Amino acid sequence: MDMQVPSALNLHCAKCGQEGLHDVVRGRWGKKGNSLECTVVCKACGATYKTTAELERNIRVPLIISHMETSRKETLDLDESEELQVGQELFFEDERLEITAIETGPRRVRSAPASNIDTLWAKRINTIRVKVSIVHRNLTRTADMWLDPDDTISVGEILELSGRPCEVTSMRIEGKNLRKGSAAARDIRRVYTREKSDPKRRRPGGQGRVRGPSNRSFNRSSGRPSGRPPNRPSGRYSNRNSNRPSGRSNGNSYDRPSRGPSRRNRDTRGDR
Repeated sequence: MDMQVPSALNLHCAKCGQEGLHDVVRGRWGKKGNSLECTVVCKACGATYKTTAELERNIRVPLIISHMETSRKETLDLDESEELQVGQELFFEDERLEITAIETGPRRVRSAPASNIDTLWAKRINTIRVKVSIVHRNLTRTADMWLDPDDTISVGEILELSGRPCEVTSMRIEGKNLRKGSAAARDIRRVYTREKSDPKRRRPGGQGRVRGPSNRSFNRSSGRPSGRPPNRPSGRYSNRNSNRPSGRSNGNSYDRPSRGPSRRNRDTRGDR
């Protein structure tokens, strides 16, 4: 960690007597690290002079900023006595960051003063990505939402995802499932939703394929069709005037002709 000389200081000018901003031309820290011997230029009168300013020690800490799959290395100026902890939010230039890890020597800790930090890890949270699972019938697909960390999502809420309304059924937060209530986007690991049916895309009456009236009746006991379809011959022959074998017909079905007396009757006649 290096001690950084500030680029400007708010001092009482030794020339014009006004208190205002001074540009630091050059400077070095004292032995104790709480004083700065420097050459400054007053912005009000333009005078240049040397002075010793009593300041709190300022240190530069390596900072690694992650966003999605990319990371970059920066440096962050902090006061020596400033205490930092995992989960704390801070601003770097125009970015909003959240500390994810603090390295002090060979190990990582939950909190530490700036003077003991070797590397600071953080992620950008101007907007954060919330993963969503969408269930529609027997299919599941995924989507991403980009939200402000303070935005809240509630179970039962209707979200517009991929142009379709989806109802939040549950959420995964910090190792547990939330089936009622709400949570901030920063705490949500995944949102589970079910796509709601679009009334404009449904068939009338909520039915799928519509069939016409059946021409066949069914036996309730056996479940098999009974009778015959209309306009179909009921007997073995379609034309009543066609040639048939000898025998009598009742008009609806064909009766087989008699084969003569039975064996019992023949025996009886022989005895006579």
